[in-house]
Amino acid sequence: MEIQKCRICESNYHEYPNDKSSKVESIYIRHLGFCDMDCYNKLSEKGKNFHKAYAYIYGDDLKANNIKVPKRHLK
Repeated sequence: MEIQKCRICESNYHEYPNDKSSKVESIYIRHLGFCDMDCYNKLSEKGKNFHKAYAYIYGDDLKANNIKVPKRHLK
């Protein structure tokens, strides 16, 4: 278990090793750097697709480097 900081609201949350491979979206989003569905749902569909695709190719680089979500990816 690791303590991470949400990329939108900056609150701390727990990420578990199995989050990365979870098929349940509400769990997988913790691997992407979002604490819960409320924060994740602030993303536009384009933003959600970008972050999923980015994580598929590059892993959790954005979360690991504390990169904020660009405003163009928000609703």
